[in-house]
Amino acid sequence: MATSEAPRASALPCWFRLLAVLFLLPSMAGQGAAAATAGRDGSFRAQAAALLQWKSTLTSSSASALSTWSQGVHPCNWTGITCRSIRLRRAKKGLAIGEISLPGAGLSGRIDTLSFQSLPFLTKLDISNNVQISGSVPPSIGSLVELSTLNFSSNQLTGSIPATVDELGSLTVLDLSRNGFTGIIPSTIGRLQSLQKLHLYNNNLTGTIPPSITNLTMLRDLRLFTNQLSGPIPTELGQLANLAHLEFGGNLLTGSIPSSIGNLTKLQYFELSDNLLTGSIPDEIASLRNLTLLIISRNHFTGTVPSAIANLTKLQFISARKNHLIGQLPEQIGRLTDLREIYLYENHLTGAIPPSLGNLTRLSYLYLHGNKFFGSIPHELGSLANLLELSLSSNGFDGELPSSIGNMSSLTSLLLQNNSLSGTIPAEIGNLQNLEALYLYYNYLSGQVPQSFGNLKKITDLRLISNRLTGSLPQTISNLTNLVDIELNWNNFTGRLPDLCQGRKLQWFSASNNHFSGSFPRSFKDCNSLIILDIMYNQMDGDIAQELGVYPHLTFLGLTLNKLRGQLSPNWGSCYNLTEMYLAGNMISGHIPHDLTNLTNLRKLDLYSNRFTGEIPSEIGKLNNLYMLLLGRNKLSGNIPKHIGQMGSLEILDLSSNRLSGTVPEEIGQCVRLQSVKLNNNSISGSLPVSVSNLIHQIR
Repeated sequence: MATSEAPRASALPCWFRLLAVLFLLPSMAGQGAAAATAGRDGSFRAQAAALLQWKSTLTSSSASALSTWSQGVHPCNWTGITCRSIRLRRAKKGLAIGEISLPGAGLSGRIDTLSFQSLPFLTKLDISNNVQISGSVPPSIGSLVELSTLNFSSNQLTGSIPATVDELGSLTVLDLSRNGFTGIIPSTIGRLQSLQKLHLYNNNLTGTIPPSITNLTMLRDLRLFTNQLSGPIPTELGQLANLAHLEFGGNLLTGSIPSSIGNLTKLQYFELSDNLLTGSIPDEIASLRNLTLLIISRNHFTGTVPSAIANLTKLQFISARKNHLIGQLPEQIGRLTDLREIYLYENHLTGAIPPSLGNLTRLSYLYLHGNKFFGSIPHELGSLANLLELSLSSNGFDGELPSSIGNMSSLTSLLLQNNSLSGTIPAEIGNLQNLEALYLYYNYLSGQVPQSFGNLKKITDLRLISNRLTGSLPQTISNLTNLVDIELNWNNFTGRLPDLCQGRKLQWFSASNNHFSGSFPRSFKDCNSLIILDIMYNQMDGDIAQELGVYPHLTFLGLTLNKLRGQLSPNWGSCYNLTEMYLAGNMISGHIPHDLTNLTNLRKLDLYSNRFTGEIPSEIGKLNNLYMLLLGRNKLSGNIPKHIGQMGSLEILDLSSNRLSGTVPEEIGQCVRLQSVKLNNNSISGSLPVSVSNLIHQIR
């Protein structure tokens, strides 16, 4: 095992003894630069010993990665080590440790146990992506004056970035990203004149971006995102004329984008999202003709989208979402024919969508929702045959849906909800055979659902809530075996429900406030994937015991105000995830099953206005999460169970209009949250216990 103690000379391998002769001779003052370089920080043997010493401080889990690091193997053959030739005194050459490259090697230990000053000839130090390397970087890092690459990314390093990094004048790559560094970026970082890549992202750095950073005129890649940097973007940022990649997102930067940004004519990637930046998008941005990606989302930018953006002909991705942009989308945006993705949602953009968007035939994602656009949806959008996702929701669009939508053959998501669209749903939507999500809810659409909807075999999510749709649902919808969510509430649908759970994937079915009638589809009996089943306020008239089954994932059951009959199956007691159960206003008869008291997650139980008979189950007290219990207008008899007093969450209790007898149990007074009680129209005798009357705010 390697130790920090030097081995006896007699035990050393021959290469160690030979190199000792070459490297241990003392350097002499005045013998020139070569002699000074050779004697600067000790011998090759000392460099190897420093690495063995560091290995000895690492955890045992690192041993396999560094198994070659031993005195029996020449250091130049050690894993991750590259040697280099250096000049010695009298023009002789020797060896030195030139590179340590151990990315993702699974090392675990501390960085500050490595003696940097013992490795003066390093040109590359890369221990990135080891995850378990911790500790702080010591000031002695500044002794590595020949270093060109320093990569400590993706570890657990902490503390501040030592100011001595400014002594690494040969550095071209500095990557300290994905660590836990704190404190400020050293103000003298601008001395690293050779730096081409600076990655400090995903740390906890604070303070401002030092103005001296604009002195790094060789810089091509600057990433400072996801820190806590504050203050303005340096006004002289435009001096970084070689910059191709700039990311400042996820900080606390304030102020505006400096106009000097227009000097960065080589810039390809520009990202400022998730800051506190204000002002308008500068016109100078039009000079960035090599830009392919522009992200300025989640700031406080105002003003319009400049028409000069049309100069950015290489742009492929633009995101300015969640700002305060106003005005119209410029018609010139249609010139950016390389665009693949547009995200301008949740601003205050107005006017009509420019028809020129139809020219962007490479577009895959178009998100304009949450603005103030109005007018009709241009039929030119039908030319976007490569579009995958279209979101125009929450605007003021009106008029009919253009039939050209059916030409968007690649579309997987069509989100048009929360507008004022009218007319019928075009049958051409049935051509969108890749469609997975269709949201048309909260509009004024009328007419029937087209038969062609049966062609949407990949659809998982269909929402038509709150329109003026009429007629029966086409039976072809039974072909949609991938359906997970279908929401039909608040329309004027009639007729029987199609078989919507043939694929056994349906989780959410809501169709309340329509005129559906008849029995439940056969597939609903075994549709055990259901989480939400809501068909309240319809005219369903089947037998609840025969047509509905056991739903282990069900959380919401809404069957209020239908014409359901039959008895409540004890199997409902197996729906352990139920939190709300609404069966009011039906013709359900028989006893309330004792098994219902197993539903300990239940918050609301509404059996009001049915034909239940028999006693209230004595175990009702087990429902200690129940907030609302409505059993009024049935034919229940017997005494009020005293175990109701165990229901500590109960606030609303309605037992009115039954055939209950006996007295009100004293234990109800233990329901300390009780606010409303209805016990009228029963045969209850005696007075209300004092403990109960003190709690109740409203008694009827």
